[in-house]
Amino acid sequence: MSLCTASHERHVLDILRVGVPGLTIKKIAEYIARVDDMQCCSPSASMQLWADYLRMLRDLECDLTDTKLVYTHSLKREHDKASRKLEQVADERLVADFEKKSEDNKWLEFKDKNISAIVPGALSELYEEGRKLSHCVGSYAKSVVSGRSVIVFLRKNTNINAPYCTVEVRGKKVVQVRGWNNRECYGLADVQKFLQSWSKNKKLELDVA
Repeated sequence: MSLCTASHERHVLDILRVGVPGLTIKKIAEYIARVDDMQCCSPSASMQLWADYLRMLRDLECDLTDTKLVYTHSLKREHDKASRKLEQVADERLVADFEKKSEDNKWLEFKDKNISAIVPGALSELYEEGRKLSHCVGSYAKSVVSGRSVIVFLRKNTNINAPYCTVEVRGKKVVQVRGWNNRECYGLADVQKFLQSWSKNKKLELDVA
């Protein structure tokens, strides 16, 4: 099988860059020909799929000297399995990193007579906040883990488990205060009074309308 077309050459380079021990252009051509013959997958599609699959094996720290793994007899199935595993590993890391970052952000917790500021300790709490208040705070997980944002839940002390408002802090600035359906709730009298006390206590700047 010829690997001379521009797209084929690009895919071959992608495959070689993964760094599979002993992999040669001849072995690539032989494997792709077998996939074409036995798995009904065109050379262009199978080379792109294989390059992606090999990158995932590398990222999952699999044994790239295992020929049965590298030259799989079911490329599409094993590609999809590796993809799901990579997503699972990424999710597990995100969960762990979020919990670790939460401990660093606990200094922002505060309580007055009516409202408490609570830093979520688990990623599931962030998702649940977004679900119950019908806004997108669940998508802020990576921003929290990276340190770009801190998410703080405001709760009424009389109903401490019920979401009330969600606050985003960037650096030392309070930049968002959102309630049900993403509505701005800085204008609520009790929230405004709390934020003024909280920001003074934690030396934060209120940068919300």
